[in-house]
Parts: sequence; C-alpha cells; structure tokens
Amino acid sequence: MDQLVPTGKPTTPQLPGVSALHQARKQFPLTLLEIRAIRKWLDSQSREAHLPPTQQGHVSLVASELLVNLLEHAEPPPSSVELQCRISRGRITVEIAALAHSFSGEEAFLAAKSTPEDFDSLAEGGMGLYFVAQFTSELHYIPAKGRNQPEKFIYSVELP
Repeated sequence: MDQLVPTGKPTTPQLPGVSALHQARKQFPLTLLEIRAIRKWLDSQSREAHLPPTQQGHVSLVASELLVNLLEHAEPPPSSVELQCRISRGRITVEIAALAHSFSGEEAFLAAKSTPEDFDSLAEGGMGLYFVAQFTSELHYIPAKGRNQPEKFIYSVELP
C-alpha cells in the first residue's frame, strides 16, 4: 500500500525549489520481473500529475533503466528499493533509494549527463543512461554515505 505523506512533512530532503502538493512512497522487491509493477505504480503517479502519455512513459522508462543498472552493476545487487514520488507545481520528482554497497555504474551515470554528440564514442550499453539524461530535467546520483545507508537516484520531469 502506498504511503501518502502530507505536504510540509517530507521524509527525505527535497530538491531546491520543490514544494510538494502530493507525495507517495512505496517499497518494492528488486527483480527484473518486479520492475513491471514499479512502472505501473509510477504510471499511476504520473496520471495523478496529469502528465501527457509520452511524459508518463518517460517517468517509468527512466526508473526502469536506473533499476536495471542497479541490478547489473551493484555488488551485491539490492534486494529491494524504495521509491518516493513528489508532485509539485511544474514537475514530478522520483527518488529511488537502495542499499547497494558498491555501484560500479557511477562513472557511466555521471558521463551520461554530458554525452558527446558522437554516439559512436559511447561505451557499449551507455545508450540507456544517455536517454535517461535526455528524458529528465534534473538528474542526480547520491552515493551511500556509509554502510547501511542508501544510494539514491533522484530525477525530475517537467510538467506541461
């Protein structure tokens, strides 16, 4: 069941300038099969924000790519993730938090934010992160600050 958090009582730090009108948080097991349920949940959050269908797809596609990267590149892969979705004036922000002790994809993630125009120079498998950067208006990776602390991916999609 979703946990709705009233406005003014965020459970995690918000991005600067984001004042939430609606927040929802949910924990999911992290498997390739479970990513479909995560996408459905994000689709429902996007519909609540009145995003056009294309942007709804961007919100869930970005989550899928980031979650698959966690499964493929974290050692060991996290067994669960917590997603928090904040809808505010002008944007929908999604935070993905996972206990992952070592995420080898950090460099590729950061490089995707400034991908060169020459697509041939991208590392194999880097296109997904490139599209993540293209579909989001803000994109952040926050490494874990210690053992038993979550790593976080935070991204926003602008509302029309």
